[in-house]
Amino acid sequence: MERELSDFIATAEEKRKASLERRTESTLGRGADAQPFKQQPLSA
Repeated sequence: MERELSDFIATAEEKRKASLERRTESTLGRGADAQPFKQQPLSA
């Protein structure tokens, strides 16, 4: 029982890390895309 639980926790941690990494990548990608748009009104 305990081993199953620790396996479950380990799997959940891996999934959480993977989804966090994916979210970070998409946020960074979106941030890079949004940057020029943010700078344009400032320079105009």
